[in-house]
Amino acid sequence: RRAHELRPDDPALASNHAAALLAARTNAAEAVTLTVDLLARRPELIAFRLNHALALILNARHAEGLAALDAIPPESLTPAERSGWNLGRFEALLAAGRIEEARVSASRVDRRDLFGPQAAWFEGAVARLAPR
Repeated sequence: RRAHELRPDDPALASNHAAALLAARTNAAEAVTLTVDLLARRPELIAFRLNHALALILNARHAEGLAALDAIPPESLTPAERSGWNLGRFEALLAAGRIEEARVSASRVDRRDLFGPQAAWFEGAVARLAPR
């Protein structure tokens, strides 16, 4: 955050700040604001599009976030990004009541790619799913 405050026009610092907010699952509105600005600057960058979709989902804008994720071909992502993509799909699908689809996305999340708050949220959400 501090680095971004010192150099607010640096997109790399803004992107890192947004990613930190997403990993911490905090300040969802700020994450959306940051990612909207990043997308305005560089809409072609997959990482910016992915973080924006995840920020929307964290901000309980599940349908918008899911649509943004669906516009990103998963094969264009790194393995760690694909875990984030599946984590976002899981959260949005779960919120939409699409439980079986959410389970599929959950099964594709590599837990090693998650940070503390993400992992804790994910494990809790998966545990609360009704048994098949």
